[in-house]
Amino acid sequence: MEAPIEHEARTERIARRIRLWTRQQDPAGYRFAEGRYGWYRQDDLPFGVVTLADQLHADALPAALAECRCHFPTGPLTLWVDERVRDTRLRHALCNQGARPAFEARYMAHHGGAPSEPLPLPAGLSLVEGGEPQLDDFVRVKQQAFMSTERLPSTDSLRAERARRLGELRHCGAFLLAYDGASAVAGVSFFRAGADYFLNLLVTRVPYRGRGIARALVDAVLARSYAEGAESVVVVPDPAVERLYHRAGFLDEVLWRQAYQLG
Repeated sequence: MEAPIEHEARTERIARRIRLWTRQQDPAGYRFAEGRYGWYRQDDLPFGVVTLADQLHADALPAALAECRCHFPTGPLTLWVDERVRDTRLRHALCNQGARPAFEARYMAHHGGAPSEPLPLPAGLSLVEGGEPQLDDFVRVKQQAFMSTERLPSTDSLRAERARRLGELRHCGAFLLAYDGASAVAGVSFFRAGADYFLNLLVTRVPYRGRGIARALVDAVLARSYAEGAESVVVVPDPAVERLYHRAGFLDEVLWRQAYQLG
């Protein structure tokens, strides 16, 4: 077990790296332009995404929002503030400018090396490393899991999701699928981000939940990432599955971020 000082130093080192790859180039391949007041994400979303600069003070917020509009002249903005102390300092000023607190992201990190006894998939299921031929299966599983239904999503929804996941896959993304025979039942997608892996999506269809499949997929990602030299595996967990990540050995809250929506 790490000494408290060593633990704190490692946690801060991981947090610094997360800030770096959430501001300069997202592991999914989205690039950022840097301005005076923040980092501006360039992608195909119908809204602008901005990470406000560390040195931004409340009295400079009107100028910062004017700069945001130079990058994104129309449409809504999503503004990110890193760290709870900075959020406390800026929240009142952001709300006065019409921004609404939206959601928070709590980054957890695993740094203990590959599990010595990774949890296997339940009997009868097989693990497949996905590529473009399996992308349609992953997209269907993701949509069904997110909607908690076995109904297939609309063609337009599947097409848009596929285009997004294909862009990630062709950059530095990867994914694993669990199959029951020829049917995909669960999946996990992840990216390489420098010294870290970023676990992006973990999804399981409703009839297959509660059987240890998700944990087996997480253990498979841990084994692969450490085999490839990663120092840590990072995730922003859904609150419903935080316990799964705790049991798998993830640290609780390496970095915290708050999103605000404007317009």
